Amino acid sequence: MLGRRGQATAIGGVFFVLLMVALLGLIFYQIDYEHRFYTKSIEVMEERKRAYTERIKVSENYTITRNYAAADVATFTVLEGDLVSGSNSSLNDIGANYIIVDSDAVFNLTVPGGTTTTTSEAIKNGEFNYGLDYWIYVNGVGSWNTSTYINGTGGLDTAAIYSTIVSGGAVDNAKLYQSFTVGENLKSAELSFNYRMWWELCPFPLPREYIFNLFVFIDNNAIGTYSLTCNEWRSISAINVTDYLTTPGNHTLEFRIYIYNPNKRLSFSYKVWIDKVSLKLTYIDETAEFSSVVYGIDAMLDLDLPDYYNLTYKLLTQTNISLILDVYAFDEENNIWVLYDKFLTVANEWSNVTLDSPRIRIYAESQHPFRIQFDYLYVETTELNPNGFTLIIENAGDYDLEIVACWLKNETLDALRYEVGRSLLPGERLEVNIPVVLTKGSLYQVRVVTRNNVFKHSFTP
Repeated sequence: MLGRRGQATAIGGVFFVLLMVALLGLIFYQIDYEHRFYTKSIEVMEERKRAYTERIKVSENYTITRNYAAADVATFTVLEGDLVSGSNSSLNDIGANYIIVDSDAVFNLTVPGGTTTTTSEAIKNGEFNYGLDYWIYVNGVGSWNTSTYINGTGGLDTAAIYSTIVSGGAVDNAKLYQSFTVGENLKSAELSFNYRMWWELCPFPLPREYIFNLFVFIDNNAIGTYSLTCNEWRSISAINVTDYLTTPGNHTLEFRIYIYNPNKRLSFSYKVWIDKVSLKLTYIDETAEFSSVVYGIDAMLDLDLPDYYNLTYKLLTQTNISLILDVYAFDEENNIWVLYDKFLTVANEWSNVTLDSPRIRIYAESQHPFRIQFDYLYVETTELNPNGFTLIIENAGDYDLEIVACWLKNETLDALRYEVGRSLLPGERLEVNIPVVLTKGSLYQVRVVTRNNVFKHSFTP
């Protein structure tokens, strides 16, 4: 009885142990499964994150730079001037030999002699703005001075004024004059002035026996006689006095005042104003015949080049005198020559004329004979690469990425696949050489395939 109980107890213990082991194994399996599931989930999330954050930059290089020998592409032609030496091959190397061009007489400019006229003012301080400067005056009973007055436009002017009081039965004489010079070849002379003559009984006129006159003389030749105006200014203009000034040299313009008061018992006040005195002298100037020869050079440079994107060339040039070189470029669309640039050369020094038009003309002219030397022509072009192009891929993201392949197609080209199989670190660039000859002006579509994405790019060469 006791033996059976012990046996049952032992069997129960073994069963319990096995049950516990099985339970622990199940627990450990569950823990391992959850760990592997979590790890896998993290990896999937990382892969998705990388897929969504992949960034690349795609560009292309389909051009090459080429240099050409001048003799292969250039034609140099002298249109105006004398070709002394040289040919197209002279432009191949520096200093070997030169294209030398001497100027020709382009045209002879002759200006015939003739006559012109010039007019000058002979009288100084004719408006008396500087008092009586430049004038000589002789006082009589009264005296000369200057005075301001209101002119016809309401402004103030200055005039010379002679004021006097003439006693009964007395005479008064006064003078105001200025010397001037007349030159050779006088054509005409015109005198003008303004005056006013007043006495104290104005506006009553002078009785017949009274004398109150203003005389104008040139070299004691009487030009005119003027009398009482009271409150009115008179203008004397354009008196032709040419006949009195036929002899070159010094002459005199003179104003004389003569007053006679026949009244034995009364004295009277008199005033004379003179202003705007002008003597215009017009001379004949004879010009001699003038001749001038203009020398010039006109040269054309024509480059025969394949289709290109950019063109730069330099023409090594020297002139024996300082010149302005006018460079013209040919406008194919409008079929005309257009001024492209100007260059100022230094005599006897070599300099490069830098250009980018395939057909140009160089023109220069001077009043002296001159020479231009052309030495070396450097020609550089940027052209479409005849052997294909390079696709440039840059990892612009923050994670490594794998470039699987590239596809290329256009409207006439079936899609072409190029295997790549390269990993790129962030910021790393990859150049893929694609041996497809591109067509200028055609639109090309590019697909860059990564492990997680396909990126699109297009370009037109």
